[in-house]
Amino acid sequence: MAALLLAGIGASGCTGDTDDHRPSDAASEASAPALGGSTPAAGSSSAVKPASTATAAAQQFAQALARGDAELACGLADARLRAVAPGNSCAAAFAELAADDRYVFTQAACVDASASYKADGDPQDTADSVRVDIDCAQGYTWLRVHRVGSVWRVTDINSP
Repeated sequence: MAALLLAGIGASGCTGDTDDHRPSDAASEASAPALGGSTPAAGSSSAVKPASTATAAAQQFAQALARGDAELACGLADARLRAVAPGNSCAAAFAELAADDRYVFTQAACVDASASYKADGDPQDTADSVRVDIDCAQGYTWLRVHRVGSVWRVTDINSP
């Protein structure tokens, strides 16, 4: 299913890097309560304060997956990324992604270490769209995060 999620991302042509594929301000702000303003998503361990930087947003997302909290990861993803999940089951797709050892999410110690995260200035980066690399001893994953207003959301994940 994770492959289907990622295939859906590629098939849609959406990478979150252009204005055409960014979530609207209303969509991002409307889904902001999932980050911690009020109640946590069903099944998630706790509410999370919205990240103030792209790197922090990427780390929150990766840590949620490493802990097996796919519901929280869904709350940290933008609406477009959630929508490409097969059968519109974001939590099921992200749970499978979290267990896929081609990504770093199975390496909890690495995912928890702030030093594993770098925003190295990808040519497509802007003030509101940043690629964050997660380098671990047994692999590498990147996440693209996008800011709408004050909310950072994961918009894309590399394909293995």
